[in-house]
Amino acid sequence: MLRRDPNYTRLPGGGRTLTGNASYWLARDHLLLVDVQTACERYRRFDLRDIRCLTLVATRLGWIDRGILGGASLLFLAWLLGALTFGKLSFPLANGDWIGLIALAGAALSSLTGLLLSIRAGRMCRVEIQTGVQTIPLPGLNRWRKAEQFLVTLTSAVQAAQADLRPVTEAVATPAFTADPEPESPADPEPSS
Repeated sequence: MLRRDPNYTRLPGGGRTLTGNASYWLARDHLLLVDVQTACERYRRFDLRDIRCLTLVATRLGWIDRGILGGASLLFLAWLLGALTFGKLSFPLANGDWIGLIALAGAALSSLTGLLLSIRAGRMCRVEIQTGVQTIPLPGLNRWRKAEQFLVTLTSAVQAAQADLRPVTEAVATPAFTADPEPESPADPEPSS
């Protein structure tokens, strides 16, 4: 268990994904991603010296989420107010209208609560990590504030690990072999007069 291992520190961020949850653990020389899905765990290790780029990109998923929840809230509230004002629901109920009113109030309250929680959580984003051979989206880091905290902590660890690396210099490309020069065309014979 990584919680008990003194070599690992849990980073802020991570959390639920569509199929499970993810957590991030920082060791002295690497980052460990633990992606737990319903039936399996997947571990990915990123050496801090190999990380080239950390990317944080805002997405529009939050607006879609809020639009759907806001529309549902307005629909259920309008339906509930119409039922309370005119005294009838537009669908028949066997046990009377009170059950329908309670169901509408519950649906309106649920969608409104989801909307407020989505607004409180902040805007959505995508975080990617790039090494020399791959670019991987990091699961569970989909809210801006949480992702910023994660990146601040990880960036300082990456900079400390890469402090002794020399920058890559532009080298002049020299061929490994030289091709035979093209044979010179014989000089045009001078016309004789």
